[in-house]
Amino acid sequence: MKLMDTPPEEAPTDASEAESAEQVRGPHLWLNWQGMRAGQPARSSSYGESSLVHPLWEEYALYSDAPLGGELELGPYQLLTTYADDGGRIGRVSHQLVLRYSDHLEEARAEFGDADVVEESGWTGGSLGDQMAAVLALALARRVRAGGVVRQGFDPGDPRGRPMTMGHRLPVLGEPGRRPMLPGVAETVELGDASDLLRTYATLSAADAAVLTRAAGQYADALWWADADPRVAWIKLVGALETAANQADKARDDGDAVALLKRHRGALYGRLRRIDPEAARVAAEALAGTLRVEAKLIAFTLDHAPAPPAVRPQRGRVDFDDLEPALRTVYDLRSRDLHDGIPFPWPLCEPPTTGTDGVYECFPGIAIQASGGTWPAERLPMYLHVFAHIVGGVLRNWWSGLPYEAPTTEDAATSSRASPP
Repeated sequence: MKLMDTPPEEAPTDASEAESAEQVRGPHLWLNWQGMRAGQPARSSSYGESSLVHPLWEEYALYSDAPLGGELELGPYQLLTTYADDGGRIGRVSHQLVLRYSDHLEEARAEFGDADVVEESGWTGGSLGDQMAAVLALALARRVRAGGVVRQGFDPGDPRGRPMTMGHRLPVLGEPGRRPMLPGVAETVELGDASDLLRTYATLSAADAAVLTRAAGQYADALWWADADPRVAWIKLVGALETAANQADKARDDGDAVALLKRHRGALYGRLRRIDPEAARVAAEALAGTLRVEAKLIAFTLDHAPAPPAVRPQRGRVDFDDLEPALRTVYDLRSRDLHDGIPFPWPLCEPPTTGTDGVYECFPGIAIQASGGTWPAERLPMYLHVFAHIVGGVLRNWWSGLPYEAPTTEDAATSSRASPP
């Protein structure tokens, strides 16, 4: 498989060539890894068909408030420690890692199809560094952010490259006011602990890689915003589950939107089918991401639910044997916040209560009244740190079970080299 684009003057001349030139789309992080796996060598020249100049390799600065130990090599990527000595304080960000990667994608010409068609199958909302930071955050259950490129190499004869911080921004992380929303989020973790899981990223299909990266991005955002704006963290965590649950549900029908509509809205499908089969197809594609969202999220979460935390209090525990009522309450609270403007209950946006036996998992009282609101305990099903534990565990369990898809030499598809957002 050669991941490159077909120059305009060499456009396919028949149907078979056109089919072989169909573009592979996916996150830049995934595409570049596929290029290496398929035997495409690292870029040896900064110049391609156009006037653009591409670096042969780049380095990104990755930040965290947790000490990230060890180093790791993943295909064309190297994660190198900076030996920062100021990690481990919640909310105090430090430069923990350098992501170095070589470019295995050849220059692709820009392609614009139908002006009315939106193409976002490979879009995840960030650069290659942002994508790596997101999947690292998910794999490690730690806060990780990319600050941007800090060094680039353009000449094979200059192995040290040149410093480049034009697009670099130091990520700003809010410190806890009294106590942290996520106790333990800044504890030391070893990169090697997530090595096996991270290596499976290269074996995913393009669609699964894109969805996993988006879900990881939402999860990473939630961890990052937990102390600065817990409401955003709750919303992002539910969004991460929805993102993955939709993909898992589509997989049941092999991505067939019509089959999905028929399964979830059989009566609507039947009426549309009688009017016009094409109308049924158009409606199915438009509604594919919205069909029975809550039901899909609950089923997906229960199917992939992690074990309870290793350390638990004697009081104020979440019932991990019966998570469904709590999940339905959290989903309802999220929907009311987004659609009715009713914020998440005040106690859920406060640090967890701590007793003599540890940090509680849910509100330990019968009810609470504050700031114009009254909430019984059943409306306060768990604290944010427990929901983050559940969401992270669900996404990692789903990730580890995704089907393997290796590149093949028969797959002569082409791929765009991703451009910075």
